[in-house]
Amino acid sequence: MKEAILYLFSAIGLISSLITIINWIIARRKYTWEHFDATIKKLVDEMTKDHFQPSIIIGIGRGGAIVGGLVSEHLGAVPLFVFDHYMEWRDNKRYDCLVEEIMVESNLDSVLITTGVMHTGKTAELYYNDIISKGASKVKVLAFVSESHPQFRANYYEKMGNPKVNLPWVHSIPRGRL
Repeated sequence: MKEAILYLFSAIGLISSLITIINWIIARRKYTWEHFDATIKKLVDEMTKDHFQPSIIIGIGRGGAIVGGLVSEHLGAVPLFVFDHYMEWRDNKRYDCLVEEIMVESNLDSVLITTGVMHTGKTAELYYNDIISKGASKVKVLAFVSESHPQFRANYYEKMGNPKVNLPWVHSIPRGRL
């Protein structure tokens, strides 16, 4: 009887270990350009089902530029504007800041904000609030991948399995600023 219980717990331990290893391998995968394109097409299809057709796209940073460019292509060359951002740290708290003011004053009927990865959503929220203050009537956010529970949620996104996601446009070799 003791041996049966020992074998049972050993089998449960083995299965648990295998599940953990498989989940780790899946989460560490590098997204391919093919997966990226298929995901963007799926997200654009969701927008189409919602009857949302942006008049302009605003990409946040490098990831938002790439995502916005492909979304624009799938939608038939919607105008794309790209703005960068930076973060300041004060009193162990992160503050998202615009590098420059968004100087878009026309075509604000329906605006799509794009980003590559959404962790907390604070950067997207900063852009969302700024473009709303400029008079945009309908604003939606699309993130290629998003963590499960950001403070500010994108309207369209793919849930990511690992916050250290490897995107196809990110080099595997760490690089500093020039």
